[in-house]
Amino acid sequence: MADPWRITRIVDALFQIPRIGWVSSGVKGAETVAQHIMLTAYLAIAIAREAGLNVGKAALLALIHDLPEAELGNPSRGVREAIGMDKWRALESSVASSLGLGEFYGEYSSSSSAEAQVVKLSDKLATFIRACEYLKMGYDTGELVEYYRGEVLEALKSLDIGGRAKEYILSIINGCRPRK
Repeated sequence: MADPWRITRIVDALFQIPRIGWVSSGVKGAETVAQHIMLTAYLAIAIAREAGLNVGKAALLALIHDLPEAELGNPSRGVREAIGMDKWRALESSVASSLGLGEFYGEYSSSSSAEAQVVKLSDKLATFIRACEYLKMGYDTGELVEYYRGEVLEALKSLDIGGRAKEYILSIINGCRPRK
C-alpha cells in the first residue's frame, strides 16, 4: 500500500512545478503539472465516455500520466534527450513502480489499451487548449497551437473511437480562435 505521506508530498510537488514549455514561452503564472494532469483527466473521461470505453481506467491513467514529474521535474525535451529517452523512460517507470503504479504507468506509456491511447490524445489536446488560452491572452504560443493541432489530428487518425468522440475532439480543435 502506498505511503500517504509520500503521496501528499507528490501531490504538493505537482501543484508547484510549472510546465517548462509555458515558462519558456514567457507565460506568467504558467500552468502547473497538476493543472495539466487535471485537464487531461477531464478530457480523457469525456472522450472515453463518448467512445464507450472504461472511464475509470482512462481517469486513472490520466491521473498518473505525468506523476513521475513530481520527483523528476518537468525538464525540456532537450534535457530529456541529453539524458537519453530510454534512460528517462526508465526513471519515470521507476517512480511509478515505487508507488505501486508501475503496471498502470506501463500501460499508459506503451499505449497498450484504447484508454491509454485516449489519454495520450487527451494529453496533447490539453496542451493544445492551454496554448490557445495563452494565445488569447497575448502570449506568443501560436506555433504551439499549430503543432499540437497537428499532433491531435494525427493521434485521432490512429484511434478507433466512435463518431461522437471524434466530433467532440474536432469541436475543440476548431474552437481555438485567437484574439484579434
